[in-house]
Amino acid sequence: MMLYVHLQAADSLALPSGLVATHAWVVDSPKVWETELERDPSWTPIYVARFYVSNGPKWGIGIYVDVTVRIDREGGTYWYVEVPDCLIEGAI
Repeated sequence: MMLYVHLQAADSLALPSGLVATHAWVVDSPKVWETELERDPSWTPIYVARFYVSNGPKWGIGIYVDVTVRIDREGGTYWYVEVPDCLIEGAI
């Protein structure tokens, strides 16, 4: 499994500096994949930041999972963002 996280400003202005997606949890109950994310080094507009991880578990395609992402901010604060019912769409 591979996971991509896109942070995008709703107003197309630059994202705040120091905003980083650091960790993710993918849940197909009772299975949980906990992982750290890396910043995608490819070019992105100033209003988008992309993060990814690969080499995840082989849970198959066509299933729905719940994804939670930790987003760190400057100053040591952070948010958890949950996206339920994400479809695993394809296999490489």
